[in-house]
Amino acid sequence: MIVSKPRPARALRATLLAVGAMLVAAPLASAATVTSDYAPDAVSRNFSAGEGGWTSSVFYAGGCQPGVTCPRVTNSFIPGGGTGGASDGHIRTALSSPLGIPAQSNGVWLSPAFVYQGAGGQRPDAVAFALSFRGAVAALLGNGDSASFFVDIVQQGGPGALQVIGGQSLADSEDWRAQGPIGINPASLEIGAAYQIRITTSYQTGVSATPSASADYDDVLLRAVREVSDGDGDGGGDGDGDGGGGGGGDDKPTRECLPGVGRIAKDSVGRLRLDDSRNRLISRSRTNPRISGNSVRFCVEGGGIVGVAFRKGRAIAIVTKAQGYRLNGIDIGDSRSSFSNGKTAKKLSRDLYRVGDGFVGLRRGFVSQLGLAQKKLLKKRAKLAAAIELAVE
Repeated sequence: MIVSKPRPARALRATLLAVGAMLVAAPLASAATVTSDYAPDAVSRNFSAGEGGWTSSVFYAGGCQPGVTCPRVTNSFIPGGGTGGASDGHIRTALSSPLGIPAQSNGVWLSPAFVYQGAGGQRPDAVAFALSFRGAVAALLGNGDSASFFVDIVQQGGPGALQVIGGQSLADSEDWRAQGPIGINPASLEIGAAYQIRITTSYQTGVSATPSASADYDDVLLRAVREVSDGDGDGGGDGDGDGGGGGGGDDKPTRECLPGVGRIAKDSVGRLRLDDSRNRLISRSRTNPRISGNSVRFCVEGGGIVGVAFRKGRAIAIVTKAQGYRLNGIDIGDSRSSFSNGKTAKKLSRDLYRVGDGFVGLRRGFVSQLGLAQKKLLKKRAKLAAAIELAVE
């Protein structure tokens, strides 16, 4: 996650105008903004060190036999020649060239699944998508054939796919071309749901000998942006006698957000500990979180949040919606089947499990939140659910 430094003049309009530049360059500081990128792992966006967890498949229409009566499609990772130069990688969908019949040959790339957390765990003001592409299709187009690509955002277990790019024609070019930023309605994406980005390349060929062709992709980025007011994260008292703002400790804030990776232990989530007072917990975090009533919420580097619920001035539940914080090997985005049959998993309700000293919450069959709670809460399903809601909802 990227947090740009605030300036005196801030407006939602400036944030929306800045989205385009932030997609392809360093964040602009025309407004104080919180920005989250998807997929969260940079290699999954820029392919600098491999495929980044992307998987591929092919499918054909027109009753052809691939490689016999119509062109064969192959997907591959290319370790050099990306937008960053000779040492930067990218992904490719290529077409072979036997004699053919009229057919449609398609190659698909699918990103690793990620849990969408908006901008820093909250609903964004703007969402946009961009990628870079190029085609080696001169001979194919000269033969009267065509090539195009589509991009969809697919929700796991959801009603369907959100089309971002529909049928963009591929032209022949040795240089990379940027597509986007393309604005997306923030209401189209559900916070806490798991998504994948899908790129489909479609080659439409005729009866003559089909020349070989290829389509390359790099810098695949979905970005969510939220404007931040001057008061965000400055805190205020919650009535527990600690006062506001996170003072009272020896550790001064040294970062905007919690680290992107942390350990969920018996009594702690990263630096945060159960039963700590609010001020002590904030001091341990070395950040300036957002305080609201009896809850404290921390942004997490790379996206997501960690929330803490308090009762009588003490932390009673710590909940994370950020990938990288594992409980007994379970991470955000894992499926129900990956842990529900284990000896340490106890079902509390349809979408809530107790696992060891902690709990796992699900949405649409995938892990959407993890955390710890006081032992007496783990034994009382309704009170545990209320504490989780207080922490992060």
